[in-house]
Amino acid sequence: MGVEGTGVLKVGLVRDNKMNPWTFQREECLADRLDMTLFVGERNDFDVSQVRIPKQVLTHREELLLAARNPRLAWERMRRAPFRRADYYYHSLRKHLEGYDIVHSTDLIRSAYTVADLKAARGFRLVLSWWQNIPHWSLFDRRAAFYRDHVIPRADAFVPYAETTARALIMEGIPKARVHTVYPAVDLKRFRPGPRDAELARRVGIPDDAFVLVYVGKLTATKGAYMIPYAVKLLEDEGLTNVHVVLAGRGAQRATLEGLANLWGMAGRFHFVDFLTYGEVHRVHSLADAFVMPSYPTMTSQEQFGFAVMEAMACGKPPIVSTTGGLPEAVGDAGLVFPAGDFGALARHLRRLMEDRPFREDLGAKARERAEACFDPHKTADALYAVYEKVMRG
Repeated sequence: MGVEGTGVLKVGLVRDNKMNPWTFQREECLADRLDMTLFVGERNDFDVSQVRIPKQVLTHREELLLAARNPRLAWERMRRAPFRRADYYYHSLRKHLEGYDIVHSTDLIRSAYTVADLKAARGFRLVLSWWQNIPHWSLFDRRAAFYRDHVIPRADAFVPYAETTARALIMEGIPKARVHTVYPAVDLKRFRPGPRDAELARRVGIPDDAFVLVYVGKLTATKGAYMIPYAVKLLEDEGLTNVHVVLAGRGAQRATLEGLANLWGMAGRFHFVDFLTYGEVHRVHSLADAFVMPSYPTMTSQEQFGFAVMEAMACGKPPIVSTTGGLPEAVGDAGLVFPAGDFGALARHLRRLMEDRPFREDLGAKARERAEACFDPHKTADALYAVYEKVMRG
């Protein structure tokens, strides 16, 4: 077991072209304890240069060359798949994964399908992270159903990011003994309590006496950001007119949000911040008196846990979240929860935080404490390491 002569486990991490610096906080803490490699596609969507895990870049050139050397295998892979681009660098991973003890796929996507099919030939154990908290969600998606049917039977262990996610897996019939919940992690040094970023506040246009509500995430319907202007309008009707909202993110709902703010004469109090790098997000959180994640469920999607919520909590900001998916679990007793879609309840929570500063400060302190207790990268890394050890023991 492990790298020859050392006893150190050799672990590969795959996640299609969605590798990002916030997902791998806990894995980074294992870089000194494991021989770990991040397999990164040359067209990866995010900059992972600062992630402290050695990387193997997967290139189209190498993939084509390896496929040309084994055309029969290349044809067979294409023939078996029911749709185009089912695989993720199959030939490259077939080459590079030789000698690995564990391959950890951090989502049920192309790379999971690819490594599941390579498992028998390369002899590694397969660990699969799990985000979905709707049982049998793949019934609504032909491609997802195909991946699920191929990957689930081959996985040695599942690592859901929350108990709500674990429950969905068990409802699908996965044995409890193979399900190991390990919370995601947040960088507690980058995201920490501190003063409001004065330069950013001036640039955005936040007055010194404003109560600032921050939202970080996509501006899409399922994220529920359109609930925010409704709640702010209710507060304005009660005479609470110093609420300013900072929305950091992009998406199709921006026009709707701008339209509502203009319609009600609140445009000057809604501030849109374009897409941020990971290294800048903490500056937006510093502006907040409170953070909101008003996600809304659909038949096929629920908020899974909320990295932005964790980051806000680490910054000591009181979070307000909807009842969707894993959000109530994320905040525990260190946040306020309202029924998804009930903007009146959201307004009531905001009013309480505005009018009761000691309560607001106490809740922010509890949020930081919960982040330290539950989302510390070193603690979650220890839990993940224990899963790897258990998998290797069989």
